[in-house]
Amino acid sequence: MRRILVPLPGPEEAGTLLDIALHLAAPSGAQIDVAYVPDPLDEAAEAEDGLDETELELPRIYERWAQAAAGRHRLATLWHEIPDGVVYASASLGRACDLIVARSAGRLVSEDGIRAATRGERGFRDALLASGRAVLLAPLARVDPGGLLETVVLAWDGSAGASHALAQALPLLARARRLRVVIIGRNTVGEQAREAVSAYAKLWNDDAALRVLDNAHRQTGRALLDTIRREQASLVVMGVCGRSHPPGSTGTALGGTLLKVIEDGRIPILTAT
Repeated sequence: MRRILVPLPGPEEAGTLLDIALHLAAPSGAQIDVAYVPDPLDEAAEAEDGLDETELELPRIYERWAQAAAGRHRLATLWHEIPDGVVYASASLGRACDLIVARSAGRLVSEDGIRAATRGERGFRDALLASGRAVLLAPLARVDPGGLLETVVLAWDGSAGASHALAQALPLLARARRLRVVIIGRNTVGEQAREAVSAYAKLWNDDAALRVLDNAHRQTGRALLDTIRREQASLVVMGVCGRSHPPGSTGTALGGTLLKVIEDGRIPILTAT
């Protein structure tokens, strides 16, 4: 891993996202690009109120963090301001990076069932769909960067999306203390395919182990969340789309299982388009 992008819409996300990027970059000496990507709705509100405090606060946060990163780890960092939004940032910078570290949206559906259109939702969707690269989604709750690779769960359903996420995550899976390949439902993939992915995971991580679970819930998302908690996972790796939503298909761009884990909002997720 040689280059990581951290798009920041505001200062409230900065601490968690920058610390995660620093932890992931330090072993390989990767460059970290930090981009201020203002949200159009925030800009409109600031124009009405005459406020632009974020434009002043974020550079100060970055400077303090960059000095500490250079002093402790000798990492190269770069600051960018991209007024054209996260889509442009993800396309112009993200496609030339190995990983994007972004904020997860948290809950996407309000109590009355109306799907939200929050900054967080637009941010992670746009970063995923515009970059074509791996995106690590950090929940709003504080994440311990040092424990991020303690127990990594790879959610495997045999789909092309899961395979792409696996390929993008390999540098991190090799560093994981424990790696668990989890298949929900014994009929999801055949025995030969299960053995193949298990053997491949062991090539990258000696502590890789396969978990094949019956899906008593009949809901893959809920079963996966139960497994994540049982394994005390610190990071989950999964595809954007499941087997029922192959890449390029019409309909929803994000699979229901991924949305379920995102909405739970308690664990970082690494995924890729």
